[in-house]
Amino acid sequence: MLDRYAAQLSEEELHARFMVAERRATLLLISARPHEAAAVLPEMERLEIALQGSNINSLSVRGHLALWANDLDSAITHYSRVILAIGAWQLPTSYLTAPTNIEQLLYVGFSQTRALLGLSVAHLFKGDLDRALRWSNRFH
Repeated sequence: MLDRYAAQLSEEELHARFMVAERRATLLLISARPHEAAAVLPEMERLEIALQGSNINSLSVRGHLALWANDLDSAITHYSRVILAIGAWQLPTSYLTAPTNIEQLLYVGFSQTRALLGLSVAHLFKGDLDRALRWSNRFH
């Protein structure tokens, strides 16, 4: 139902609705209301896929929900799916001219950062300090 509805929205409206859903999920999560945050994720994910053609941000938020629920194996699974989807991509650190794809850079960069940090923390909580350090060292 939402996919058909999303197809009728302009890109600007899709982006606004996605940002509202993403911020709502994040605020609910940091307000210690993970069940309410989880309820926002299906809509957020559908909007994200309609807008970006990917769900890496939603997956990273799912990882955060699992981490907060102390479901470390699920958190690792969600974060790992983000890293696998992104592949060897790294946020560029120098440009000859101003980037024209700043929105895409931020989208992928934030998703990657959340996943790398989450993997490091999840392994730290599991007591696997070597893996935690390896994931934290992937930040550039």
